[in-house]
Amino acid sequence: MTKTSALVATQTSTCARYERSMVVEHIAFDHVDPKGRGIGCAIERSTVEFELTDKPYGYCVKPGIFLAARVEPTRNGHRYGASQRTSYFATEAEREAFVAKRVTDSRKAAAKKAAAL
Repeated sequence: MTKTSALVATQTSTCARYERSMVVEHIAFDHVDPKGRGIGCAIERSTVEFELTDKPYGYCVKPGIFLAARVEPTRNGHRYGASQRTSYFATEAEREAFVAKRVTDSRKAAAKKAAAL
């Protein structure tokens, strides 16, 4: 096995995902959409573990424990629109920077929608 093929084998190894803990936080912005629903977002923070698996499907990531976050839009406190992908981080600081940017962007979009009314 050459060094290149070993690298390819590592990149295509699949892992199973196990949720260790999850906290969901809801943030309501001071804006409504054209239908009068309150605009906000839901933030899911979790710790996940990826373990190698022999199954031909799974996640193509390195095995280990990661911090995860997903920020989804809400209307009246309920998820709304397309699902957003979960992002994985090595440190708490990286995860919180991601969440802060997504919430800031969501807040700007909500203000723009409210201004159009």
